[in-house]
Amino acid sequence: MNPTSQSLPGICSLYWIEPVIRGATTTMILGLMLAGGIWWVIHPQPNAVVPVDPDLVLSAPWISLGGGVVALLAGSVALWRYLVVRRILGEGEAIKGVVEATDRHDTNTRSNSSTIQTTPTYAYYVTIRYEVRGLERTVRFKLPHSPGTYGLKKEGDVDLLVLESKPYQPLIRAVYLGRGVG
Repeated sequence: MNPTSQSLPGICSLYWIEPVIRGATTTMILGLMLAGGIWWVIHPQPNAVVPVDPDLVLSAPWISLGGGVVALLAGSVALWRYLVVRRILGEGEAIKGVVEATDRHDTNTRSNSSTIQTTPTYAYYVTIRYEVRGLERTVRFKLPHSPGTYGLKKEGDVDLLVLESKPYQPLIRAVYLGRGVG
């Protein structure tokens, strides 16, 4: 069954699922903040108490330009990945894979202080083996939530979506569409 008849996730949904889109969008926002912030600093209000360093005034246009370029590049990466993911979800072929391993990594930073309490946070990874065009491939995914959220367990079957032109970039159907093949 081709997923084109199903509703595809939008950019806001993919932001929370797709690490490339999230990282590129965050970088784009930081680049825009850098460009806008530096521009704002060199154009202070007339009654500003803190004077602006003349060296900053000279280098500010270049810093703002750099922030704008970083934002443009990051936005291009986010748009490119969004279009690739939408294409895989819309035109991809459904195949079966097998979960080889699931990993949970503790992402907490430890503190020597007894007063700071940390909430446990984890990063979840899954390694999947699948076959496309007679070639067996293995890929590792970082999941937004625990593997159990998507029904993934070791040695269990998993539904993947893959483009014929990009067999090395499968997507886990349950993560992106929230449902299995049938």
